Amino acid sequence: GLPEKYVKGYSFGSYVADQKYYLQYISRKLTSCGVKFIQRRIENLSELHGQYGCIVNCTGLGAFYANNDTEMYPIRGQVLRVK
Repeated sequence: GLPEKYVKGYSFGSYVADQKYYLQYISRKLTSCGVKFIQRRIENLSELHGQYGCIVNCTGLGAFYANNDTEMYPIRGQVLRVK
């Protein structure tokens, strides 16, 4: 059932978490557990060394600048580990 211009394709079944809603949910859940969110501009992740007990890196494409990640490129999707 592929359109004529395509010769190959693949599909798979998977769970999907809509990030718009999941991030709101997880933020509320973490806040209710006493987690404090701090949003600030940094030039490099090394600026945060030793300041916090836990850092969640959500820089996305900003990792190119914040972590000198020259191999960073845009791609669709997020990774979510489920136990």
